[in-house]
Amino acid sequence: MQGTRSVSKTLNTRLRQHFWRANTENKAWALCKMLRKTNNVRIDPIDIIRGKAEAHAMEVLYIDTMNPVLNTKKKA
Repeated sequence: MQGTRSVSKTLNTRLRQHFWRANTENKAWALCKMLRKTNNVRIDPIDIIRGKAEAHAMEVLYIDTMNPVLNTKKKA
């Protein structure tokens, strides 16, 4: 299992990617719209997955089952 610092670094990197996309690609997605309005965002891990394909599959599963308000774009 990854250490706390590794998880924190991964989350912060992913958040920076979301902010970059929101501010440079002008997407109309709910997540991007929200990120353009605020810099005050809290993120917490809900699972730790190793591997990009596995992580993507879990993200799609979570979107399907949790019905999130902001991250609604399915990739598969």
